Amino acid sequence: MNIINPLPLVLSLGILASLGPTLAIAHDTYVTFEVTNHTSRPVSLTRSDTGKFNPASDNEPIAPNEQRIYKVVYDTLPDYYPPHSPENSDGPVMPVFRQTLTYSSGNHHCVFVTGMEVFLRFLNRDDSRPQDPDYAVTPIRTLGANSTGSMKVKCTAKFSHINRKSPFDFHVHFVMSE
Repeated sequence: MNIINPLPLVLSLGILASLGPTLAIAHDTYVTFEVTNHTSRPVSLTRSDTGKFNPASDNEPIAPNEQRIYKVVYDTLPDYYPPHSPENSDGPVMPVFRQTLTYSSGNHHCVFVTGMEVFLRFLNRDDSRPQDPDYAVTPIRTLGANSTGSMKVKCTAKFSHINRKSPFDFHVHFVMSE
């Protein structure tokens, strides 16, 4: 896992169309997290459920009406592929990652969640090559936001960019506002 320092750029917003299967598979998926503070007080990352997202190089609070952008690398597919089953062309749904982040300011807390799984579908039904099956890969992305503090705050999450084909990179925009 690599974390690239915050980028001094603004991402364009606009949701892309639905996803389809792809055959060429990149092993890395880059997820860009854009975190925007639209409150009157600074917000800080107070919890991350995995070590993959840990902006230790930039642990300063996000000032009101400012944003931070982080890019994190996740392994799209493990080195192990499940065995091909001649009876069934549907492969498994394999988890890639699930990331939960909590940003807080006093009694205001937003829990942001994003994740990705990939659905593998076997294309090679040739039993003479079971060691080399072909797969169609369809990414399944999830996203959510919830206010959990004792004082309610508006928490929103949306996809701002999605690659439909491999690599399955995508951008998420998390916003905390009053």
